[in-house]
Amino acid sequence: MNFTFAPQNVGQAPEPGEGHAHLYIDDEKIARLYGEWYHLASLPEDAETIAVGLYANNHQPLAVDGEAIGDTVAIAEIAAP
Repeated sequence: MNFTFAPQNVGQAPEPGEGHAHLYIDDEKIARLYGEWYHLASLPEDAETIAVGLYANNHQPLAVDGEAIGDTVAIAEIAAP
């Protein structure tokens, strides 16, 4: 699936393949993302996961075959030497 960040269309009708992302730490939404990168200055010491999901302009989760588009990574996997 092709995806384009479209901050100018947030809150409007959904368009195929465009929208924004949500960033979560341990299932708590911490930011709405409008581009391909985000600077995360720090993490709580006890944080276990980072997740990102893609959302349509109207804030509904984007999905393929009923499966939400996103990913979750265990922080231990990132921090491991």
